[in-house]
Amino acid sequence: MGGRRRRLQIQTLVHNTSNGRESLLVQENADSYVLAYTGPDSDGFITPFTISDEGSTLTEVATLEYDTLKGTANSLVQVDAGFPCRADSAG
Repeated sequence: MGGRRRRLQIQTLVHNTSNGRESLLVQENADSYVLAYTGPDSDGFITPFTISDEGSTLTEVATLEYDTLKGTANSLVQVDAGFPCRADSAG
């Protein structure tokens, strides 16, 4: 149709208050997203989020610290429904 898309910010959620950087967000399914990022001390973290059907509620599900040495240069790929695969720079 050639129509213009509009963005509407409904809610804001701060997921890391100390040092979240190198963030990468992928959509897991219709209402779930996975965020990989470098946090405090350059550690690697993954946090899944859900967004309600109407888009009014954003929920942080949990946070996993997957690398306590150097979790940088994150990469996420959707391998299968509900199964994202993560890779990062180990050097």
